[in-house]
Amino acid sequence: MNTQLEKLLTQYNLSQKDQYDIKQIYALLPMHKQNNLLQNFWNLASRLIKIEEEIREEREILVWDKVENIKNIILHNREKRVKNHIEQLKSEL
Repeated sequence: MNTQLEKLLTQYNLSQKDQYDIKQIYALLPMHKQNNLLQNFWNLASRLIKIEEEIREEREILVWDKVENIKNIILHNREKRVKNHIEQLKSEL
């Protein structure tokens, strides 16, 4: 494996999956495209980092949406139990 590629992968702190994928693709490229990749690696890395950030943000939004949904379900069930309890008390009076 190309030591310059290894340095770049380490320098940009890409995920293990991204590093593996880049190494696999790099190995299949002709020499001139390998050189092009090394010269423009910062561009590829910045795009991958941006995509990772967007994915992380989307996951966070999804998690908070799920938390909000769960909270609403709990509140709805609690309200329903209280109403049932009130109706039960009314019927006992």
